[in-house]
Amino acid sequence: MNGEDGQVNAQSEAAGDVAVLSDIHGNYEAFSACMEYALERGIKDFIFLGDYLGELGFPQRTMEYLYSIRDRYDCTFIRGNREEYWLNYGNDGKWKPENSATGGMYYVYHSLTKKDMDFFAEMETAKVFCLRHMEAITICHGSPHRVNEALHPGQDNTYKILEAMEGTRLILCGHTHVQRKIEHGGRCILNPGSVGMPLYSCGKAQFMILHGDGDKWREEFISLPYDAEKEIEDLYLAGLDVLAPYWCRVTEHVLRTGKIDHSLVLQKAMQYGQEDEGEAGWPDISERVWKKAYEEYFGQEQLYGYDCGFHPEREAFPICKEKKLIYESRWMSLYSDRVQMPDGTVIDTYYRVHVPGESVCVVIVNEKEEILLIQSKRYTTGRMEWELPAGRIEEGECAESAAMRECREETGYDIKELRYLCSQNPDNGISDILIHYYIARAERAEAGFDRNEVEDMRWVSREAAARMVRNNETRCGVSAFGLLYALQFCICMPQTV
Repeated sequence: MNGEDGQVNAQSEAAGDVAVLSDIHGNYEAFSACMEYALERGIKDFIFLGDYLGELGFPQRTMEYLYSIRDRYDCTFIRGNREEYWLNYGNDGKWKPENSATGGMYYVYHSLTKKDMDFFAEMETAKVFCLRHMEAITICHGSPHRVNEALHPGQDNTYKILEAMEGTRLILCGHTHVQRKIEHGGRCILNPGSVGMPLYSCGKAQFMILHGDGDKWREEFISLPYDAEKEIEDLYLAGLDVLAPYWCRVTEHVLRTGKIDHSLVLQKAMQYGQEDEGEAGWPDISERVWKKAYEEYFGQEQLYGYDCGFHPEREAFPICKEKKLIYESRWMSLYSDRVQMPDGTVIDTYYRVHVPGESVCVVIVNEKEEILLIQSKRYTTGRMEWELPAGRIEEGECAESAAMRECREETGYDIKELRYLCSQNPDNGISDILIHYYIARAERAEAGFDRNEVEDMRWVSREAAARMVRNNETRCGVSAFGLLYALQFCICMPQTV
C-alpha cells in the first residue's frame, strides 16, 4: 500500500510498526499531516532522525507539537546538523538578520527556549535502536559517523560505511531530503525523505513506516499532500522574506515543487562571490551575488506567469498576457500564449511546448577514461544514432536515481561516483524541456540492455568521441553537448584530436 493519496489502509497494523520521520525543518503543516496519518494507522512508536527546525516561520508551534507527541507516545530522537548549529552557535555574531545566508538561522535561534536547547543537547547523534524481538537498526541523521555526511547511491563513502557495519545490517538516515533505499553487500540504507522540505516529491511531505515481518523490518514509503500554501503564507507573515530574502524565495520554490534545493543555489552564490567579488565564502555572501545565483536557477519561471520577481528587468522582458492550452498529456502540453514583447508589440499566437518531466543524460567512463556510447533506434528521425544514455525522471524519483536507472536499462551497467555537471534547456526557443547532465564511472555490467531502444554499444576513446562530434557522426544535440562539456571540463584531452 502506498500512502501518496493520503488514504488510510483499513487493515489493522501490526503492533511492531514504527513511523520514521526526518528533516521536519519547522514545517508544521507537513508534520501534523504526517503524524495524523501515522496515528490513524494505529502507530504508537516513532523514530525522529533530526533537523526539527529549519527555515520556516513560527518554530515554537512545531516544537510544542513535537513535545506533545513525545509526552504521549514512545519516541526516539536523534540530533541532526541543524540541532548542532543551535547548540554550537553561542552568540558570536556570525548570523545576522536581513542576510540570505544566515537570516533564517538567526530567526530560529532567537526563538529557541532553554527547554528546546536542553532537549537537543540530550539527543545522541547516532545509536542502535531495538524494539522488542525485532532486528536492531542503526539510526542517525547523516551517517553513523557525522551528522552532516550525506549517503548517496553510487558513492564510495556510502558503500564503505555499509561494509564496515557491525551488529546491524540496516541504517536509517535522513539529511539528503530524498526518499530512497540503497542496498549493498546484503546491507541496506533506508532514507524516509523529508517531512518538511522534501526533494523530488512533487511537493508532498514524506516519511516511512517500518513493518515487523518476522524478526526483520519491511519498509513502506509514504508521500502525503498537505497545505503547502499555508506554510508559504506563514513564511512571509514571519517576515523571513526580509530576514533572509533569497533563502526565503528558494524555500517557497522547494515547498511547491521539491526540485532545486537550497544547497545548489548556495553553492552557486558562493562561486559567484569568489569569482566576482573575492568573497571568502559562507557566511560572507553579498545579496548581489545571491540575486545573481537565484535568477540563474529560477529566472525562466517568470515567463509562465509566476509573480515572484524573478526578473528585475521585468519591464524589458516578454510578459504572458493569456495562456491557451491546445493539447495536454503526461508527456507534454502545447500552449498558444498571448505575449507582450518589451516594445509593447503583442504576439497573439506564441506557441510553446511545456514538458512537465525533466530528464537526465549521463557520461559513463571506465578506468581507461573511455566513454560508453549507445546506438539508439530513433523513430522520430528514422536514424540509428550514437548517443549518451539519457531518459526521463519518473514521478517521485530524484535525478540521480533516474540517472542510475537509465544507465542500467540502456547499457546494463551499474555506475558509481555519480557527479552533477550542469543543466541545459536544449530547445529554449519553443520548449522548456530541462536536461540534467552527470558523469559517472562504470562499476559492473549485470544485465542486458533494452533491445527495443538500443541496437549496440561501445567504448570509445576521448579522441574518438571528440572526432565523432566534430565530424557530425551524431546528430543528437543532447549527447553532443554532454560529450563536449565532459571533454572540456572533466576529462583531460590532448591538444589535438
